[in-house]
Amino acid sequence: MRCFVCDGVAQTWDCDPIGKSVDCPECGRYDISGATLAERNTHIRIFIVDMTRIWLKDQRAAGENPPLIERHTAFWH
Repeated sequence: MRCFVCDGVAQTWDCDPIGKSVDCPECGRYDISGATLAERNTHIRIFIVDMTRIWLKDQRAAGENPPLIERHTAFWH
């Protein structure tokens, strides 16, 4: 499967009814909500990779492990 942030090769699995957990060698481990996935797919959104990776790193440093990307925390192009 592909990483939702950088489109690299990653492992993914279901984490809630419609969300996903991702383990990417470049972006690390994170969860992404179903609402964020729907927004991404419906509006063909693309993540701003560098900003998202910084946000993920900051969330991990704050104790959120894995961080959860939600619609209001996503960095889109």
